[in-house]
Amino acid sequence: MFWVVVAARLTTWAGLALAALWLYTRGPVGAAQDLRGVLGYVGEVFWEEYQKAQSGQGVAQRQRGVGAKGVPIGKKATGGGKRGTWW
Repeated sequence: MFWVVVAARLTTWAGLALAALWLYTRGPVGAAQDLRGVLGYVGEVFWEEYQKAQSGQGVAQRQRGVGAKGVPIGKKATGGGKRGTWW
C-alpha cells in the first residue's frame, strides 16, 4: 500500500508541475485558448457519441417491440406502481 500512495503522490505532483510549466510557457491567454480547443473537441466527440447512442437505443427498442417507458408496442400502460404495468 505504501508504494501505491507514493506513486499516486508522485503522479499528482508531476502533473501539477507539468501544468505549471505549460501555463508559464504558453501564458494565461494561450493556455485558455488551448483549453477551449481541447474542451470543444471533447464536447464534440461526446455529443456525437450521445447522438449515436440515442438513435441506437430507439432502434434497439423497436427491434425488441418495446415502446417508450418499456411498454410493449400495442399494449396500454395501466396498472399500479410508478412505472405502470401493462398486465
